[in-house]
Amino acid sequence: MKTQNITLIASFLAFVALAYIYFPESIDDAYITLRYSKNLLMGNGPIFNIGERVEGYSNFSWMALLAAFGWIGVPMEMAMKVLSFASGVGVLALVWKFSANNFKSGLAITSAVVLLATSSFFAVWAVDGLETMFYTLLLTALVYLLTTDRTSPLLIGIIAGLAALTRPEGIMFSLIAVMCLTYKDGFIPGLKALAPVAIAAGGYELFRIDYFGEFVSNTAIAKVHWSFNKALEGLRYLYAYNTESGYLILPAALVGAAAFMKNPRLHIPIIFILAQILFLMVSGRDFMYAYRFVIPVLPCIALLCASGIEIAYERLNRKFALIALMIIASSHAFSNYAALPKKHIGFDNLTFRNSFLFDIAEFFAQRSGPNDWVLLSEAGIIPYYIEAKARDYMGLVSPYYSVYNANHTINSDYLFSDRPKFVLMSFVEAEDGSIHPRMHVEAQILLNSEFRSSYRAVRDFDFPKDTSFLNALYYAYSPKNIKRVFYTVFERTGNG
Repeated sequence: MKTQNITLIASFLAFVALAYIYFPESIDDAYITLRYSKNLLMGNGPIFNIGERVEGYSNFSWMALLAAFGWIGVPMEMAMKVLSFASGVGVLALVWKFSANNFKSGLAITSAVVLLATSSFFAVWAVDGLETMFYTLLLTALVYLLTTDRTSPLLIGIIAGLAALTRPEGIMFSLIAVMCLTYKDGFIPGLKALAPVAIAAGGYELFRIDYFGEFVSNTAIAKVHWSFNKALEGLRYLYAYNTESGYLILPAALVGAAAFMKNPRLHIPIIFILAQILFLMVSGRDFMYAYRFVIPVLPCIALLCASGIEIAYERLNRKFALIALMIIASSHAFSNYAALPKKHIGFDNLTFRNSFLFDIAEFFAQRSGPNDWVLLSEAGIIPYYIEAKARDYMGLVSPYYSVYNANHTINSDYLFSDRPKFVLMSFVEAEDGSIHPRMHVEAQILLNSEFRSSYRAVRDFDFPKDTSFLNALYYAYSPKNIKRVFYTVFERTGNG
């Protein structure tokens, strides 16, 4: 027991250390949610631009939670990170409780916690600021509650309802949880659990239709276009995750899943993993670092790995099981860490933020007001820190069917209908010195007659590759033969 306690404490300290390392990182999308939270807090409703209703968030409960913390005086930029970290701690605690209830050997009981706590991917999403870790906590709580002897249908229903309000695919897991409970405890407990889910999901859908005038969120319209190639992308994404996790994590989970006949409670994490694979095949890959779309079921994967360690312990011996855990955990931890870009590690990690999007936001904040429009693609950090309205030419927080024509070409006439004061576009400079728009949509905007006649370049912002994860993303999704990525601010001229 003493060794087990030491292992758990060491694992927790490893998680804290990794979370500290990644604390400066914030993905731009997190600030999209914050802008909605800020408007909700100010009494304007869940909107991005005053006077325009577009559901450009996909995490209602998280957005509302951040607004609640802002209401009590907690800075929302810090709240999103602290709440994510607290959710990560909660996930570790639930995984340990599940392991203690379902595994016999101390080695297996600590295995899942060790794998999670030493994972850089897990730590990134425990401090990045999106709803990812909060959502992971909700799914892990469902897994834990569905595998306990005494289950509260109402509690399961409430957590499942929250999951449905936290991620678009959350409704799938909510219904799976209700079905599993019905199979386990009967029809009446299943109905009791279903009621909160129906109230939460159904109530929000009625609100969406009435408030936004759509049956699905604008982000879903912009991002989800299912195809056979999209399904293959999702599977390749899962394969890439396994590669950048040391190759052993998914095979080890598969070995552990073989014990489902002997340990029926493993059915729940297995079902949740299969459901997430289905989601991956519908949505395809995620562009962010650290495999955001795997994280919600990473606790389930870790639990199956622990089951594999239990099999090795029982059928072989403790020494072999310990060596297997050490190999899997070390390759997993090292590969996760190595797969991520250069890290900022210093005494200022809790306050350090390094992306030139913050500098661009300051530039716009000093030169624009509430009645001005800014046209851009990065709809998070910059719009959050300025008073001007923002038009997003990616169609995430601006109406997708207005931004894009039926053939998915850009509707540049719509984009310039508000006569934006500033236009922000990204470019890449190749090794031969030639400069090109970074995205196809920006190349289309450059051809717009109004843009060509009414705007002039006023400022460039270089994005050094190794200063932040956010900056590194621009290089990761640009041609390989480039030497720099930069943004250019264009301002409407007096004749425009």
